[in-house]
Amino acid sequence: MRRKGGGAMAWRLAAVLALWAGMAFGADLSACPPGQTAPAVAHAPRLAPGAVVLAIGSSSTAGYGALRGEDYPSRLAALTGARVENAGRGGERAAGALTRLRALLAAGRYDLVIWQLGMNDARDPAVTPQAFAATLDEGVAAIRAAGAAALLVDQQAYPDPPDPARHARFVALVAEGAARNAVALLPRHAAMAAWDARTLAAMLAGDRFHMNARGYACLAALIAAALGR
Repeated sequence: MRRKGGGAMAWRLAAVLALWAGMAFGADLSACPPGQTAPAVAHAPRLAPGAVVLAIGSSSTAGYGALRGEDYPSRLAALTGARVENAGRGGERAAGALTRLRALLAAGRYDLVIWQLGMNDARDPAVTPQAFAATLDEGVAAIRAAGAAALLVDQQAYPDPPDPARHARFVALVAEGAARNAVALLPRHAAMAAWDARTLAAMLAGDRFHMNARGYACLAALIAAALGR
């Protein structure tokens, strides 16, 4: 799934930032609730067919709540023609993902890294906002040093988080980190929070926490639309 070796840096940059500009991959949001629109995503890179993408994160990336092949990275690959490597690991905090991210970036070359983060950090009182923000900054720096573009994906909305204020704070921390580092952010939480209770339930698995197959399909469509705009 990774492109090894040197490669042509000019081609890699063109593939992500310029090639196929104006083509709207995944503009069909039929997997999402009626009326869903693609959110505006500042600093969104362009994604060319055949680009190599690393999707890293926790259970939302691994695809918990859906069958194999129904995770959002698999859906995104089908929508865009990109080669998407799923490096999701359930239950992981951002600090753990950062360690794995550095190893993956050292071992292979990617055009784009999609980092879904903050859900488990928000649920773990041992993770301070300051530590989380620093981890985000370090991850973005590592992605840039590897010559890849970055797209952050924030937390899902779900019924009755154990500490709503802390959950909201960590959602804000992801947005603040994206703005501070001038990288793209897919605002998943805002999109899901706008759905009514019945719609949200239809997009979540039976545990009322993880997304289900339709939820992941919608997430993939939103990401694809952002990358193809």
